[in-house]
Amino acid sequence: MLHAGLDLSRHRLDVHVMSEDGATLKVTTAPPDRDGLRSLVRQVARVCGTEEVLAVIESMNGARFVHDTLEPCGWSVEAADARKVNGLAPLA
Repeated sequence: MLHAGLDLSRHRLDVHVMSEDGATLKVTTAPPDRDGLRSLVRQVARVCGTEEVLAVIESMNGARFVHDTLEPCGWSVEAADARKVNGLAPLA
């Protein structure tokens, strides 16, 4: 399984894809629109193969659109609540 961290801003989606052992496989950006996200899925598949991808995105405006666009393309996308994550950081 591959792991992807997604950082959404108004004009782009920053993406960091890692292998199961934490090695960086691809760092890229994509436009946060339907065509850009589908192109991202194809890029990652070309570089990393057809392995399952688990992505995490911060829960914010636009995150649901990213989720709803990537899931039908075969990615599993989870939304992280920043307030909950920041509360857990001291425990890590």
